Amino acid sequence: MIKTSIVIPVYNTAPYLKECIDSVLNQTQKEIEVIAVDDGSTDNSLEILHELQKRHPQLTVIHQENRGVGDARNTGMALATGEYIYFLDSDDYIAENALEICYACASGNNLDVVLFDSVTFWEDPSDAHKRVRVSPNPYDRHEIITEREEVFSGAYFLEKYYKKIYRASACLVYCSLRFLKQNHVKFLPNVYFEDHEFHCRIMTLADRVMYIPQMFNIGRCRKDSIMGSEFDIKRANDHLVVIRALADLRNLNNGKGWYVIKEIALNLLMYVAGVCGEKKFYTQDKQLSKRILETELKVFGKNIEDIEDMDEICHIFCLCENFLDADLCGDKKRIKNRYQQLLTVKFQSLPLKESSNRVVIYGCGEYTKKWMAAYKECIGDISAEVFFVETDVENEDKEYNGFPVKNVKSLENERIDMILISSSKYEQEMKDIISKYYKDRFLTVMLYGELNIKL
Repeated sequence: MIKTSIVIPVYNTAPYLKECIDSVLNQTQKEIEVIAVDDGSTDNSLEILHELQKRHPQLTVIHQENRGVGDARNTGMALATGEYIYFLDSDDYIAENALEICYACASGNNLDVVLFDSVTFWEDPSDAHKRVRVSPNPYDRHEIITEREEVFSGAYFLEKYYKKIYRASACLVYCSLRFLKQNHVKFLPNVYFEDHEFHCRIMTLADRVMYIPQMFNIGRCRKDSIMGSEFDIKRANDHLVVIRALADLRNLNNGKGWYVIKEIALNLLMYVAGVCGEKKFYTQDKQLSKRILETELKVFGKNIEDIEDMDEICHIFCLCENFLDADLCGDKKRIKNRYQQLLTVKFQSLPLKESSNRVVIYGCGEYTKKWMAAYKECIGDISAEVFFVETDVENEDKEYNGFPVKNVKSLENERIDMILISSSKYEQEMKDIISKYYKDRFLTVMLYGELNIKL
């Protein structure tokens, strides 16, 4: 019985192949099969694999035309017969007891996925024996992940840890092969960065996951690797393919984890748009900005005119700041119009047009300046009786935009219809101060956090 299938995609990694495959063949777990898929290497990788195969019959060597690491992994997965499967990159290697420990954990707890960590190092190009550990190590999560010997769902893991330690690598998971095949999980072919979609898909689907706080994978950082090489237009377009694939996960497993996947997709997209701007790719590819905008709208699942969420329209607005004005002049106008429409609706909900209302605005910073200017543009002049408050005001003659400014402690005997808390950074502290002095006496609204007025 094969307990673990190890799939190794190979492309021009001849100097590292023996160390990689030896680390698998020397595992303490012996019930394994090793499937090395040569993805059209142009060096002598295939010859090395055939030499190793002569000495190790449990090594299967497959050769195919170059179709990318995702397709090579798919080829190996289709041939795999083990209970569990592990994907190892051909320039990395693994600790000798890795598979035995992972299998015991997975089979003993009926797991879909086992998570573990990696130690990474830079190799001196002139001396393969000279290695320097990457520090701090972004793939060491043992101090962050608090669950120990606990089974949790993949969606739970995404939601709890995405902002702390999102690491999308197929080399950091040990999966049930039945789980992958029953859910028709495959890697995206012919693109870089396919691990994002794979990671988000399996974590959304997995009901039973455990984390082992050990660095089983030993990863080599190389300047000529996929991750180490220069960002070019090919990589930009591959990112867009991956992000659109992430958008297709919206309804997977009844939408579990979607809001996290959406954030991952949007952050990747903003990164791509920014790097493309820095590298002046928009002048080289006149359709690139349009493809990026179309990808953004696919993530939102809407046309510009159908967007109702201020965060979404603001994200699009910020995204388009990276583009050349001439490339998306019509779309930029539609985006600005929709932004102003949504902003107008927000402003119309405020009691600032009726002269009989008395409104306190708490905060005299840059955010206040911006929303007041936007209010004037969208609605017009403020008609309500308005005065401002700040936390520490000693001068009773202080004014802000022609309105009086008072100390926040001086509202005890005032008739106030609403207090607008105006800060994008300190609003919760300001609301706590209002509550401290006045309990729930006044109707209080946070413009940024509650009304979502983003500028």
